Amino acid sequence: SPDATTEGLADLLHEVVMRRREFPGLSGHDEWQWTQLAGGSIANHPGEVLDMVFDLIESRELMVVGMSRGFNITDTSGQLVLALVRANPQAAWAAYVQRVEAGSWILPMQLRGWFAREIPPDVITEWVGSSLDRARLVASVISVGDERPSAVAETLLDRFAGDDEIEGSLYGEFLSGAWTGPESARLTRQIELLEGWREDATVGPGMRAWAATVATHLIEQRRHALEREAERGY
Repeated sequence: SPDATTEGLADLLHEVVMRRREFPGLSGHDEWQWTQLAGGSIANHPGEVLDMVFDLIESRELMVVGMSRGFNITDTSGQLVLALVRANPQAAWAAYVQRVEAGSWILPMQLRGWFAREIPPDVITEWVGSSLDRARLVASVISVGDERPSAVAETLLDRFAGDDEIEGSLYGEFLSGAWTGPESARLTRQIELLEGWREDATVGPGMRAWAATVATHLIEQRRHALEREAERGY
């Protein structure tokens, strides 16, 4: 029957997808073709495909281009990960943090910020619960926010107020990323964003306090940056 034929073809394609480990070093068009086949297996086998993708990332067989503030993922590997997360966010989060807890550093490096942004905030905060260790792990892999603070970051700063490790991880993520132009201009944009959060009554108290502290540090950094730029004739 047509349905049986379609099901049989889908099973065959999934078998091909899951043999990816046997063919290291794929690149270019071959890798693109594999990601297209893998996308076809998501509906019926999202967990298996996600485990495969994570294995490939950790073995450096697959490179995922991340998504910085204001930039969308355009590479097929990144799109595949997004599709897998959206297919089952709760299972995707569980698989991700299990590997991070086990010591994976490549996954957080490639997926930091944008992966967690695709997970419903309540899935992450319920996983954290009252565990400080889990809260610190989450702070090390999430984004602080874009135009508005991340709901997860707000929860962490409220629930674990004053924890230096959580605040420091969020501070490091907030300052990360590439930019062009004078350093003082970048710092000005960041200060303006923080001051907006600090003055927004809908933002949690922990985030407002954190934003005020970080803004104070950045104001001092901007003063030094302006001095350096003046000395160089900028």
